[in-house]
Amino acid sequence: MIRSESNWSLGLNSKEDKSEHSIENAYIEIIKQAKSFIYVENQFFISSTAGKPIKNQIAQTMVDRIIQAHEKGERFRIIVFVPLLHAFEGGITTKRAINIRMELHWQYKTICRGRNSIYEQLERKEIKPEDYIQFYSLRQHAKMISGQPATELIYIHSKILIADDDTLIIGSANINDRSMTGTGDSEIAVNGDC
Repeated sequence: MIRSESNWSLGLNSKEDKSEHSIENAYIEIIKQAKSFIYVENQFFISSTAGKPIKNQIAQTMVDRIIQAHEKGERFRIIVFVPLLHAFEGGITTKRAINIRMELHWQYKTICRGRNSIYEQLERKEIKPEDYIQFYSLRQHAKMISGQPATELIYIHSKILIADDDTLIIGSANINDRSMTGTGDSEIAVNGDC
């Protein structure tokens, strides 16, 4: 069992730095040790490659592992599934959708927008990001009784990482500072062999 807890959720003296972030530590260690494949499903993907003030090091560890694989000529792949849009009230263009736009801003900065993003760092090393890491969202398609086509997003709410089909983390922690750094939400996960 691993967890993420802060002073407020553990009930400790707030002057002491007693935060617990073993979920982030486990993600980082598994990514570093992965031999050829990492599969991730998460409701959020916001990490330090987005820049300040984001602190968790999960995405940067992925970048470092990809660079290592590239330099060694290893076959290595990371597949990440995240929701196309986060579940907040309001359409994407309404005032009420500020949370959606904020989450998307930081997620895109983590992945592909900005000097420190995953894609930008890899491209500076002359590595094609798509050769090593790919991001996906899910959508279903069907026909209505009337014959009209219909489609809707499939919302990914799971929080799972699988490496090399033999190591697993599954729990409640999103890939963001609120869940990972031990200064926000209380989270719990299981880490072990598949």
